[in-house]
Amino acid sequence: RNRYADAISCELEEKPHIYVGAATCGRASGALKLLDYINTELDKRGLAANVAQVGCIGLCYAEPLVDIAKPKHPRICYSHVTAEMIPLLIEEYLVKDNPRADLAMGTVGEGKIDGIPDLFDLAVLKPQAKIALRNCGHINAESLPEYIARGGYQGLAKVLTTMTPEEV
Repeated sequence: RNRYADAISCELEEKPHIYVGAATCGRASGALKLLDYINTELDKRGLAANVAQVGCIGLCYAEPLVDIAKPKHPRICYSHVTAEMIPLLIEEYLVKDNPRADLAMGTVGEGKIDGIPDLFDLAVLKPQAKIALRNCGHINAESLPEYIARGGYQGLAKVLTTMTPEEV
């Protein structure tokens, strides 16, 4: 687990990550097309970034959601993202370091940006205590190493490595 967590932490320090909410609600709002637009725009500009599909964080009304995490900067969640916004967000935030507070819904994780609230302080999310779904929206749905780094498969690992068949 630690090996995967360290590798993912290094990736976050080296290049930007762009997360697209691609659960059912995001897909119904056009998230998969946005993934194509994002990759095309990054290629056109010669920019390197990890682009990943993530699960729903419970803001279905605001889909499609696109989060951008730059090294040493807070992750920013943008809502109701359209194809026309993709070049703007990439140019303004990734290239020019302008987070576009006017377009942002909130920041995720540590660090603050003036004019952008913490996403989980929003009225719809603040009273929620996510337990089973705490990683939704934070893990690339197609990456087992990310899941393991966040503690996934710990129960299975315990069964396979420390328990006898009788204990199982």
